[in-house]
Amino acid sequence: MQNSQNSEKVIFHPSIFDFNIPGKKEEFDSLHERFNFQILNTLAAQMEDLAEINFPEDAKKGVPPNELVNRLLNGKKIEDFGNLVYYPWKNSAAWILKEDYFSETRTNRNRNKITADIQQQLFQKHVLIIGLSVGQSAALAFAMQRICGHLHLADFDSLSLSNMNRLRASVLDINLPKTAIAARQIAEQDPYLQVHCFADGATAENLDALITRNGMGKVDLIVEECDSLEVKLMVRQKAKEYGVPVIMDTSDRGLMDIERFDLEKNRPLFHGLLEGEILPEPGEKLNPGRRFELLSKIVNISGVSRGMQISLPEIGKSLLTWPQLSYEVTLGGALTTYVGYKILAGEQMDSGRIYVDLEEIFKKKE
Repeated sequence: MQNSQNSEKVIFHPSIFDFNIPGKKEEFDSLHERFNFQILNTLAAQMEDLAEINFPEDAKKGVPPNELVNRLLNGKKIEDFGNLVYYPWKNSAAWILKEDYFSETRTNRNRNKITADIQQQLFQKHVLIIGLSVGQSAALAFAMQRICGHLHLADFDSLSLSNMNRLRASVLDINLPKTAIAARQIAEQDPYLQVHCFADGATAENLDALITRNGMGKVDLIVEECDSLEVKLMVRQKAKEYGVPVIMDTSDRGLMDIERFDLEKNRPLFHGLLEGEILPEPGEKLNPGRRFELLSKIVNISGVSRGMQISLPEIGKSLLTWPQLSYEVTLGGALTTYVGYKILAGEQMDSGRIYVDLEEIFKKKE
């Protein structure tokens, strides 16, 4: 899938140089001569990790790490096990292990909470994340746990200072597309993950292409975290049409929605809370009163936190959108990653609405 036109204006893809491929060393040397960037080399430390993973019993017995590394090298140079990755937005490069070794080492402590077979299956999965506040937290957690190999990030917005109460970013990132900020952070952690950015967000014009990857095969999961009610409805209508599961965290009382349109072809949107309502056509805008009416039914306004009850009537008036706190967004990233992993790994995860309400959990018992 092609990245949106807007996102291509900001670089977020690193360049990976495998010197075993003819011409790549010369290409890297030319780049280095042109930009004179720093090259960070921690390959020896990474090789020690890899060696200890491959020879755990000897490592436990106290065999020196350098001996284990030499055994693993078997006469080869240490650089034969690595690639150089250039990050243009930092004008820096780093040696890292080649992809299979890198993946084996970086996910080693996932085992056996995630088996090696499941980890390999997960790396084939495609996840579409729409909205990058809770969505950014989810994207980074998905990448960190490596529960998919392909992330498709859609958000039309750029970073503002007011976003930074909950969104992991630097003041140097202000005005950059949120998609590019997330993609850069993921690339610096794991440049082998495939990240596709869509800085136009999800729209009536592009949603089919986002879900089907331009006809190359539909995504395996949608994490919907956008602010627009119209887009929320449209995403679910399309997800139901294509049979793709949708999960959403609302960043209030730990509310988690799970809609398994992949398993339940006739499942009503939002658990039937809008049954009988006339919903907008894709691209159609709701007036503020109608929007609040539908939103109230979806979130069950009597069940939201006190702060949210005060805020909801003011959205579109004194408030641009609903309030979110850092711990709520971080919790939302964890919840979406847990639920997303279960779905992608083929484990049981039923449709429904779950609350992980920290206020309730930690409330003082009388």
